[in-house]
Amino acid sequence: MKTVVSNTICVLLFNCAGVLAGPGAVRFERRLLLVNPNEGCVVAEVDRDGRLDVIAGTHWFAAPEFPQGPGGNVRVRHLGSHPLAMDNSVQAEGYTVTDLYFSHRFSDHWQGVLTVENLFDVDVKEAQTWFESQLPGETAPVFDNHFSPGYPFTLRLGIQYEF
Repeated sequence: MKTVVSNTICVLLFNCAGVLAGPGAVRFERRLLLVNPNEGCVVAEVDRDGRLDVIAGTHWFAAPEFPQGPGGNVRVRHLGSHPLAMDNSVQAEGYTVTDLYFSHRFSDHWQGVLTVENLFDVDVKEAQTWFESQLPGETAPVFDNHFSPGYPFTLRLGIQYEF
């Protein structure tokens, strides 16, 4: 199995023919299983049928049938409040974000995708840090919570072709 990762796409390639056939009998066939922002996967025998399955993020692909058709998931990410300063004097704001992912595989090459990010439009402060900084025009440096803003409610619709 091989995993290819980019910022937003994880394409999984898996041996769909004869993984458990014995030494020297393993043949590899390139097969798109998923286009999704997962950063890794696991190959394991999950359902006790004697065949290796693929697990990527929240998706489980039961071998040997990697079916076409509709699919999707709900992803909930929670990060609770936590200290920003070592003395616990400043706390980072916690958040919970819910994303929806729908897909429909039309063939081995075509897939339609709808992603709903930040379904409830939560105000998210990601990558929060506490340090001293001074902006132009400020008379003295100040300690403050510096952060990257999270995505607002976002809809993404697309069609993908794998060649």
